[in-house]
Amino acid sequence: MKIPWQTTGRTYVIAEIGNNHNGSPQTVRELIDALAATGADAVKFQAFRAEDIVSPLEPMRDADKWDPERKFAKWIDFARTLELPVDAYADLIAHTHAAGLDFVVTPTSPDIVQALHSLAIDVMKVASMDITNRPLLEAIARTRRPAILSTGMANHAEIEAAIAVLEPDCPDVAVLHCSSVYPLPQKDANLASIGALRDRFDRVTGYSDHTRGTAVPVAAAACGARIIEKHVTLDRRCALPGEHFFSIEPEEMKKMMARIREVDLWLGTPQADMSPPEWEAALKFRRSLMVNRGLAAGERINAADICCLRPGTGLSPFEIDRVIGKVAARGISAYVPLTEADIK
Repeated sequence: MKIPWQTTGRTYVIAEIGNNHNGSPQTVRELIDALAATGADAVKFQAFRAEDIVSPLEPMRDADKWDPERKFAKWIDFARTLELPVDAYADLIAHTHAAGLDFVVTPTSPDIVQALHSLAIDVMKVASMDITNRPLLEAIARTRRPAILSTGMANHAEIEAAIAVLEPDCPDVAVLHCSSVYPLPQKDANLASIGALRDRFDRVTGYSDHTRGTAVPVAAAACGARIIEKHVTLDRRCALPGEHFFSIEPEEMKKMMARIREVDLWLGTPQADMSPPEWEAALKFRRSLMVNRGLAAGERINAADICCLRPGTGLSPFEIDRVIGKVAARGISAYVPLTEADIK
């Protein structure tokens, strides 16, 4: 099975459309087409029915952010305006793949997982809010698809428990550092957690970003995030309900992608040995053992005869104890790098 973040050889970047389509498949298509030109690897959606998420009694909170025109008194009424019909997904997945992008989905109930199971979804994502939702985790595990786990509302024990449910059915579960604050102040990004999660769970680790702008996700790539998720919209200044207010637009996504790909280039790949350019430099600039006077064949090499000078093409200065006290195997010229053939 293809595991996308294992096959790209670079940071895997997910453009999180989420619910910024406001229930319009046409808006989804427009976003997919716009994002295909940015260099992103995937688009992601939140697949849900409002009644699967929130109690019908829950009042609308933080309405100034999520509902700029203050149309809704209850969360469930707000959420209903953001639903995509389940029967729209097959066409949208095909449109995504035709655009050269992977399709990632965050389902929010076992019923939604079942409804989408037969479709060509590339990755299943678990939202931070559902990291303790065992029935949902079990439903996702049964799909046997690659899975990503966001960790913004979880402690380490809860993360371990969620991974244990998903694996071994879902191959190579990745974990994303994030903070479930919308928008997240840049000072609270805590990107050091990316490495901490990687060390603790020994798996591919990334970052789901809720800050404004693009600086933090680029920095996350430099901190070793191998998966980055960033919210996008066609117009973050619109008055529509949803996540527009902390999202970026496609042109900003394009610039962010260019910077992340620069970071990928700078990071390179771990090397067990020197690269050819480094080895060439070492030959030029390292020191070699040399003698500071000409020696005849059979003459003993004393400590006072030895010096360490460029280039590095001869015996290493680490060999000095092996050379002192040896006899010149042949005539040795001054200030020429010593070789094995010069001593016996």
